[in-house]
Amino acid sequence: MNNIRLDSGQSFEVPIRGFIARIEFDITGPTGFEIEAGRMETNRRGNVLAIRNPIGNSEISIVPDHTRSEFPIDTQLFVSITLNDGNGDEVRLDLPTFAIGGLRSFPVLGIFTTFEIVRLQAGDANTDSSLDVYASGVRSALRRTLDRDGVSEPPRTAVSVLVDISASMKFSTSSEVFDAMCAFATGVLSTSSQGRSIRLLTSSSSRPMEMLESPEVIRALSSRITPAREVGWNVDLAQIDPGDAVLVLSDDLPIEVVNLPNKKVHLLSSRKPLVDHGISVTHVDAKLIEALKAQDLMSLAIPARAMFDALTGWTPPPAPDLENQQLATEKKSS
Repeated sequence: MNNIRLDSGQSFEVPIRGFIARIEFDITGPTGFEIEAGRMETNRRGNVLAIRNPIGNSEISIVPDHTRSEFPIDTQLFVSITLNDGNGDEVRLDLPTFAIGGLRSFPVLGIFTTFEIVRLQAGDANTDSSLDVYASGVRSALRRTLDRDGVSEPPRTAVSVLVDISASMKFSTSSEVFDAMCAFATGVLSTSSQGRSIRLLTSSSSRPMEMLESPEVIRALSSRITPAREVGWNVDLAQIDPGDAVLVLSDDLPIEVVNLPNKKVHLLSSRKPLVDHGISVTHVDAKLIEALKAQDLMSLAIPARAMFDALTGWTPPPAPDLENQQLATEKKSS
């Protein structure tokens, strides 16, 4: 038997004809778990899940059993997959070790099919030890959507983060909401801007532009930044590089930002904007905050992906027309 180790996000392809795989799960600690699978036939016996006949793009996730709402801190997951490589040889795929402590759900394996192949993609094993559980949840939700689209290397962008510290922001946005805005921003930027320049500006001209070491610094803004008594924005936005993506944390989108030449702009807002400027917006409301607290990856996925796409300017390729492909194949064979 050939042994192959897949790193985080790496893939392995086999012919779809006769595809059957056995997936073995080994979790540290006494916590039980359930396995959630997409469109495919499954049969579970103990810690082993047998799968066959996958359809389209799907994933296999692990969740705690009914005795817990989340996995205990320091829980680790080990996963191996045994399958036939299409040449009559058996192959064992060892996935990376997954740190799943504190999570309510974790996507272990992405499964992507065409009429000819099955592509198995290892889940994201980056532990993000510098991220707290809320920002990490946003990042996991975003990576799940990217994995479903087969994006192994997400586009990245330099970004200027504009934080509203005006008097109106102070009165309209509670500390809980602003903290949630910072957590959400950190989770998305940890993918969209990791390794790229991140500049921080506030609405006040009294604070100079700051170059941040990493997206994780944004998570602490709620404790670092003191609201000003100033009305409106008086910072010189000409400092912003025209090629940067722009992320705004505010209770509304200032007209000064609307007039920027930058093409990629997103607003994280504590309330719905008064005027629709045609710019991408995430409204951080009670529903989104609850999803953050509950680590509801399904609810976080859509807004996280919308912000990612707005900042990177990336659009997913159109889904393949499988029905017409099949008709063409049948016509050709006849």
